[in-house]
Amino acid sequence: MWPSYTDLVRGRSGDYNLTAQNHEVKVVIRKALPQLLGKLCFDDFYPASTTRAAWNKEVLITAAGKLKRKMAQNKQSAAAHYGRIRDRLRADDGYYPILGKLVR
Repeated sequence: MWPSYTDLVRGRSGDYNLTAQNHEVKVVIRKALPQLLGKLCFDDFYPASTTRAAWNKEVLITAAGKLKRKMAQNKQSAAAHYGRIRDRLRADDGYYPILGKLVR
């Protein structure tokens, strides 16, 4: 159902890590990191796990959306890829918890 570039990739150790991910997923995670750090620094340095999970999902979706818009403005074909990652983050309940663990 989802394109292969949205798939999560396990590293050599069998765990999910940033290095093993496809390029588009890495870019979304890297774009989300500063947003999450801002929430941690200015909102709550020790959020509850449910709050942290909600923040992870929010910043990942926001990052993918921003990347999609930026690529679309530059008429780059990768815009659709970031849109599909955003769609998967919204729809696949098993996807964002794993990605959220990589945003640390």
